[in-house]
Amino acid sequence: MKILELFEHNQITLSRSDFVDRLSSDDNSTEAESIAKLIATYPNGELHRFNPLGNEQPAAIVVHKSGGKNFVLKFSSHFFVGIDWIIPGKFAVRVRPKIDQKSINNHDTDTFLEVDVLGMLNEVVSADLEKEHYDGLITFPSDSSPIEKGGDAVGAYQFLIAQYLSLLKRLVQKGLRRQYVAHEEIYKRKLRGRILWSKTFSKPSAHLADRIVCEPVIFTQDTDENQYLKAGLNVAGVTMGKLPSALKSDALRRQFRYVLKAFEEVSDTDESTRPRFVKTNPVFRDYSTAIEMTRNIFAMESIGFARNQNQATVLPHWLYMPKLFELYVYAKLLATKQPGDQLSYHLQVGRQELDYLCNVSALKKTAIKSPYAIVDAKYKLRYDNNSVTIDRDDARQLSGYARFRPVFDKLNEWGMPKQETEPTIPCLIVHPTLNPLAPTSIDFSRIRESNNWLEFYLLDIRLPILQ
Repeated sequence: MKILELFEHNQITLSRSDFVDRLSSDDNSTEAESIAKLIATYPNGELHRFNPLGNEQPAAIVVHKSGGKNFVLKFSSHFFVGIDWIIPGKFAVRVRPKIDQKSINNHDTDTFLEVDVLGMLNEVVSADLEKEHYDGLITFPSDSSPIEKGGDAVGAYQFLIAQYLSLLKRLVQKGLRRQYVAHEEIYKRKLRGRILWSKTFSKPSAHLADRIVCEPVIFTQDTDENQYLKAGLNVAGVTMGKLPSALKSDALRRQFRYVLKAFEEVSDTDESTRPRFVKTNPVFRDYSTAIEMTRNIFAMESIGFARNQNQATVLPHWLYMPKLFELYVYAKLLATKQPGDQLSYHLQVGRQELDYLCNVSALKKTAIKSPYAIVDAKYKLRYDNNSVTIDRDDARQLSGYARFRPVFDKLNEWGMPKQETEPTIPCLIVHPTLNPLAPTSIDFSRIRESNNWLEFYLLDIRLPILQ
């Protein structure tokens, strides 16, 4: 089995000989050549495409073949990082969260910086966000076998556990689902529930003649679904305990203890209690998702845990970096929130969905000069190096939000005075930077005004980088 390593948002084209050379970095050219022979038998066209967010959204990885036996492979990665099979059991592709500094700063030599995605995750978990905010963050292709020594480059364990605990916390806050469950119990000279006649009459001795075996029905949390979820929760706790100290998150541990306490009435069991099906219920609609996520937790446990992340066996997975950056920025914005400030994340107005809508008093002391603003997180490095030129497509998107009547109505609810001529709502783009002098927190004093669009502003935030 061979793994080809790529970087996020990158394209490479490899001839057959270049492909074999790339796979022969461990001096095992025989296996690399056998994979090349296998690929040569495939028809021209797409060898692999996976769209974690749906067919209408960009693909995580696309592999295209042309040229027949002397083929040329084109690999295209977008804003996803992770690992997946291209030819199951034979050939996989790993996309790492690395940034090519040459393409940004026009250096003469390639300098790659690796984003600390786990550091970003810890910031997000510390903000204690709702479960729905994690939707679409990490995706595990269904029915895919584990990749041996695939390397857990992005910490898929931690992302899965964070998403899992967030979902269980939501279930706990609503109250665990209760059901009527029949259980067997022996009573002395009294009845409760259905009598089990065969067991009542099969007494081992005469002095037990007044014992009656019944099957009462109780309304309890100790159901098959909750037992299965608790088993998965215990596995998640064991996994967190195995993490190296540098990767452990106090916020995750606190969330784990909070959720586990709610399962005290639920019996301990193992994976074998997995329900065959979960009845849908509009009040407990998250249970089906929780059961499926528990399956991934057990799948992670079954492949073991490696302290060396580069040698870990992992399930194929894809992490959506723009979503992680959105959550990271949201956590940082929440940290700046003062009494009286208002902040909405993914506010849905009409058929539109804004990243953030703000009423933040600190913005009045900046170039914006108003507490009200539409804020959008763009995981794009084109705005680095103090650029003040806004991309046309980004400007069009935010301009539409700034002229949408429901957005004005929401800000009027928050205290923005109504006027005969409505003002233009300022639009702020928050973007990542590699500038070592930039803070890793939101610093509104660094807001700069666009030179090509009125009422558009930019603000940088430094990404945590692995040393």
